[in-house]
Amino acid sequence: MNGVIKALAIALIVIAIALAAFAWTLSRRAATPGVDGMAGASAPAAPTFPVVVLTQSLAAGQAITAAMLRTERIGFPMAGAVSEPSVLVGRRLAVPLAAGSPVVESQLMSGLALKVGEGERAMALRVDEQIGIGHRVRPGDLVDVFVTVRRDSQELVDSEARLLLSKLRVLAYGSDSVDGPPPGATASSEPPPPGVRPEPARTVVLAVPVDQVPQLVLGQQSGLLSLALRHPDDPTLPTAKPLIEPAPALALAPASGPRSAADLALAGLSLSGLAGELPMDRRPEARRGAAVPAFPAAALPGAAGAAPKRRAAGDSGSVEVIRGGQREQVAY
Repeated sequence: MNGVIKALAIALIVIAIALAAFAWTLSRRAATPGVDGMAGASAPAAPTFPVVVLTQSLAAGQAITAAMLRTERIGFPMAGAVSEPSVLVGRRLAVPLAAGSPVVESQLMSGLALKVGEGERAMALRVDEQIGIGHRVRPGDLVDVFVTVRRDSQELVDSEARLLLSKLRVLAYGSDSVDGPPPGATASSEPPPPGVRPEPARTVVLAVPVDQVPQLVLGQQSGLLSLALRHPDDPTLPTAKPLIEPAPALALAPASGPRSAADLALAGLSLSGLAGELPMDRRPEARRGAAVPAFPAAALPGAAGAAPKRRAAGDSGSVEVIRGGQREQVAY
């Protein structure tokens, strides 16, 4: 009996040892796949960000084409970086960049110059509430420019007003511009606080064909310009040509073909041409061989060569000089 009990106890001990070994083996097997899986599995990929880089070196001012760009991915976000090549096509660099350099917005040209079309120049004019149509002009509008030359300019016999330039595009009016607000400013459509009047516009910037720039400059310096707002769909333009060819300020050498717009701008415009007066060699007096005065003496009493009008013999110590519509006593 004791032997049976002893054998049974030994058997139970062996079974317990076997169960413990089996449990230890199971625990090792359960732990090993997790460790192996963690070691064998790749770590989570770090996020990458697309950035457009140059495939070749570019100089400042050079236009960007699609062939000059490729997209790469970097491990950190770059402030101002461009991620789409299509955004850069047609843009120009403000600074030179080497091949492989990423392109950021601060390296691109911007400003009003990019809104000026080929063959145009941006010209600024002084405006007030009357000339600026009650400050109702907005960037992108189309306007006609009229000029008034006053009688007392001492250059014309009579005052006149006429259409000077037609269908000019407004690039900027005051601080508003087609290229957005100026640097450091933010566009805001909110009205000013009560009691605070907005700063009135003092200038308007127009896109002017280069051959018409002299007319605008001379009109502003020698006359009074007025803007006339027009509908964007209105196609009306002058069709008649002036009977008198405007006299240029500078005689150019003969050309074999038509003059370019830049050549016409170089020739400029004289005030008599702006006023529509005949050139000296085409006036009737010149055709008859008579001496041609610059202006009629009766029209310009104060012009050079015109004799001052003397008063009565008793006033021999002074003469009366008439300049335009002004009379002046000059002692001698």
